[in-house]
Amino acid sequence: MVRSMMCRTNLPHSFWSFALMTAARIVNLAPTKKVNKTPYEIWFDTKPNLSYLRVWGCYAYVARDSDDKLDPRGEKVVFVGYHNRSGYYFYHPDANLISIKRKGHFLEKEFLDRGTGSNIVDLEEIQETQTTADEVGTSDQQEVVANESDINTSIRRSSRTHNAPDRYLWHLDGSEVLVVAELDDEPTNYKSAISDPESAK
Repeated sequence: MVRSMMCRTNLPHSFWSFALMTAARIVNLAPTKKVNKTPYEIWFDTKPNLSYLRVWGCYAYVARDSDDKLDPRGEKVVFVGYHNRSGYYFYHPDANLISIKRKGHFLEKEFLDRGTGSNIVDLEEIQETQTTADEVGTSDQQEVVANESDINTSIRRSSRTHNAPDRYLWHLDGSEVLVVAELDDEPTNYKSAISDPESAK
């Protein structure tokens, strides 16, 4: 996923960590085959909010931090990641720095182009050779014989059974947590904590 994200834009390879963190966030918000929940739902017992997700590497406009009234109010930047629970990381290509902003106007259809659109390629003109009727007939017969040999071969199918990974199942069983809580002799309220003989320590 990180490789495809990096190939989509023209960002330097030094942004791989931002792409990795964004990919990890997306994987944690996507459902799994083994459990009908997302990893986020398993960890926090709530459905994730997906409204803040944006296309990685797209252009965005953010408010400029300047006091001059005649300067432009917005600046064109590149979205490169999410900052904790609120805010986004933006890359300023002109200044070569990264800023954290809470809001931005995202242009999710525009990307840093790879620079291949303006290349002019000279193509050679290929001339067709003239063939006689006898040559055409023999080549058709050879194609029919080749097609018949393809029909006789059977398709090989894999007999391997596919199982979903068990990496999220350990989060579902809460019996271990309950056993540990029952073994603890911690006081449950203030009065029992004060009356405990170990409270003077």
